[in-house]
Amino acid sequence: LKLQFLYLIALSVGAPTSENGRSALAGRKGMVWLRPVVLAACVVGCGAGRRDLSAAELLRCAAPINRVKALGQHYVVATTLDGFSLAVHRSTRDTADIVSDSILKYGFYEGSRASDTMVYAARHAPPAEGCADPPCHSGGVLVDVGANLGWWTFTAASQGWKVVAVEGAPSNAAMLALSRCINANLADLVEVRESLVADVAGACAIAFPKQNIGDGQMFCELRGERVDWTDAHLAALVKDSEALPEEQRLARAVRVPLTTLDDVLDSAWSADRTLPAAPTLMKLDIEGSEFRALKGAARWLGAGRFSVVHTEVWKALKGGTPLEFLNYMDGHGFKIAPAPCGSAWMARGILGHFVDRMNGIEELCMTHEPPASAPLTAPPAAHHSAGHRVGRRVRHDGSGAPPAKAASVAVGPAAAPSGCG
Repeated sequence: LKLQFLYLIALSVGAPTSENGRSALAGRKGMVWLRPVVLAACVVGCGAGRRDLSAAELLRCAAPINRVKALGQHYVVATTLDGFSLAVHRSTRDTADIVSDSILKYGFYEGSRASDTMVYAARHAPPAEGCADPPCHSGGVLVDVGANLGWWTFTAASQGWKVVAVEGAPSNAAMLALSRCINANLADLVEVRESLVADVAGACAIAFPKQNIGDGQMFCELRGERVDWTDAHLAALVKDSEALPEEQRLARAVRVPLTTLDDVLDSAWSADRTLPAAPTLMKLDIEGSEFRALKGAARWLGAGRFSVVHTEVWKALKGGTPLEFLNYMDGHGFKIAPAPCGSAWMARGILGHFVDRMNGIEELCMTHEPPASAPLTAPPAAHHSAGHRVGRRVRHDGSGAPPAKAASVAVGPAAAPSGCG
């Protein structure tokens, strides 16, 4: 962790700036030189932590607090270095949560990745226009798919963005609603949509690992078969996890109905008629189900409504292979950016990025451009080569211009073209 902090300190000196010259790492709270001082203090212990809700907050937020408790969740309110508060999970003897622990200890999560990505997206977004009831919201618009506890959501809102926060796990959605209430000055900028998004109708299970209780993972099959996810099926899923390594064992599972991202976005834009026609950014982090979610957003993607999509792509991707995912996005006119949303890769830090790579996870920043004339291709039997990885980053040639047609996906070190990571 200290190595990660030192890396962030070094990064912050050259962090990208927004239009007004302020550091993306510092957001709008101060100039770039202030952030290394704060982060240096965090190496030995900073002032971030928890706070009690005031009597007025307890009264105003009684309904979301009661829902959190009704779902059996234990919450605390964390303070952040960016000035907002978040309701996070309280660790117990049997459970813990990585995101909650990081925010409680250090006051932030994943360094400057959210802010850097927003700066990058704002530079590529079209003017804010085309809303149903002008004047349109002049700030950015984030669609946060897999909002979790709301780090990206409230980072964006604190910088004047409107956010449609899409979260399928009922416990996390309840925490989001509580955080929205606590941050009364940001409430009008945040819309929480409790929706589990995929490409088909029906219902699936969301299961929560004991060692990362806020990290809901979607399961649509049990032992290789589609089921209706009765209480017996949910219990069997948790029981089966006892044979897995300790970090993969489940604490509980719940049944959640499915919807499509197209339907969620249609509803959100109908509810808030000041939202511009083209959102600035869509971020997806739903534990390997990103492809299924994007298949359910074909209408919005096909209409060119998004300029930038920031997503995880897992080697064990649900709904298809990484190569099929890239071809799907290419068909909708999305190309992989030369770098993952500015310095977002660096902001992730050495340790975080290394762990992601070991776990077979890539982070991609994709920008909307005219569709390619040919699909991406890979050498035969690429999926069966031991130790090889499909879906590695495809970079531009460094000139800043997109390639004339889609680049091939490198599979294995021998096939990697010059410039590929």
